[in-house]
Amino acid sequence: MLLRLANGSEGDRLAQESGPSPDSQGSRPPDAQRSLLLVEDRPTISFALSDYFRIRGWEVECAATLPEAEAALERRKFALVIADLSLSEPGSVDGLDLARRIREEWPETRTIILTAYGTAETERIARRIGVDAFLHKPSPLADLARLAETLAGT
Repeated sequence: MLLRLANGSEGDRLAQESGPSPDSQGSRPPDAQRSLLLVEDRPTISFALSDYFRIRGWEVECAATLPEAEAALERRKFALVIADLSLSEPGSVDGLDLARRIREEWPETRTIILTAYGTAETERIARRIGVDAFLHKPSPLADLARLAETLAGT
């Protein structure tokens, strides 16, 4: 199932499905279900997202390139991977290459692709590969967190 946030409507639905926010439940220690690999080539975005998820009790590892992400996946199991679509240069689809490999080698790992450059065709390809969600930047962090929790089953 491919989920897409649009004008908050999907985020509202996910909020209703996933229950109270982590903020209202207090902080929780990291566990295997809350392990996240964040793959983003822009340091400012990577820092903001990793900090946001850590505050909410996620164990976060960051990678800036496709090879770094693949090495992290080979070292340990992640419940969720959030990856930028274009890692090496604008217009590239490295994130889809990563998602394809995740589906083949770590099928239990959920995937979210974030992009500022997505097209309808790219979304169709993502759906065929098995990407769980395809989101356009900027997406509200609270919506992204609710989606992450829903996908990870937390």
